[in-house]
Amino acid sequence: MIRLVQNPLHPESAFVDEDVLVVGDDLDELGVPDGYKRVRLILPEGSELRPQNWQVVRRTAVFELPPQHDLCPNAVLVQPAGWAAWFEAHWEYYLDCHSDNPPARPVDLRRAFGEAIEDGTAAFIGSGFASLRGMKAGVSEVGWIGGNKSEVEEGIRWCRAKAQEIGAKSVRFDADDTDPFLWSALHKLADPIEVFETFDLS
Repeated sequence: MIRLVQNPLHPESAFVDEDVLVVGDDLDELGVPDGYKRVRLILPEGSELRPQNWQVVRRTAVFELPPQHDLCPNAVLVQPAGWAAWFEAHWEYYLDCHSDNPPARPVDLRRAFGEAIEDGTAAFIGSGFASLRGMKAGVSEVGWIGGNKSEVEEGIRWCRAKAQEIGAKSVRFDADDTDPFLWSALHKLADPIEVFETFDLS
């Protein structure tokens, strides 16, 4: 059964619930529901469920890197008075990376983008930013990295150094090909362990 769900951050889009899809579901028979401009679907690269009449609009690569000590001279931990500016910078980055699926600005940026980000796990990197958002089974997950090319590269190093500091055994990064600096920097360091494709029906 094909089921569509909503994401308040993207009110003009309906999203296919991939968890209930099975081989045989005909995604090419699906239409855009009234009140929406598009339908979005995320599948692992090479999935048997791949629709034929949808457009691929982005690829997302998942990387796992080992923690390592590194010097990050431009990293400044976010202090209580700086959270508003940190989340504002993140919103601008998110808006830019999702111009093909325009988001609606949340009323509370921290609630929308700050899940599991705590004091000491987020930093300004020059005019950019980076964060970790918790650890599960020894894998520390990167929250967000943004900025220019050099800031993104330092953001990656900062996340790996912070992960070592908290005792993680590896660091997980997700990168979209709509974010060319992060996409390129991570591909220079390792091959992705997974790749996903986002499809658009509009």
